[in-house]
Amino acid sequence: MHYGESGPDGAAPPRAAAPFLRGLCPTRKPGRHPATADTQLQADELLALLQSLPTGYRTVFNLYAIEGYSHPEIAEALGITEGTSKSQLSKARALLQRRLHVVMAS
Repeated sequence: MHYGESGPDGAAPPRAAAPFLRGLCPTRKPGRHPATADTQLQADELLALLQSLPTGYRTVFNLYAIEGYSHPEIAEALGITEGTSKSQLSKARALLQRRLHVVMAS
């Protein structure tokens, strides 16, 4: 089955999502945090940061970190090399981390 295909019942295949944004915010303690207006604002800011990424970075980041696809799967689906997928993810994470530190400092 390839990216975008559905299973025999028409449903999307189940994916094990990769850890979301692992390592982007090293000062954040793991675990569940209650939703508050402050955490919602942070979620909104984080969504805006993700949406501000260049298209290639954002596409690979979403497929890998959110959807849980592997680099070989992403490469095949997008018609790029596995190395390009890894590079785009690395650049996306670095850019998000820099931008996140700016947001957290303000």
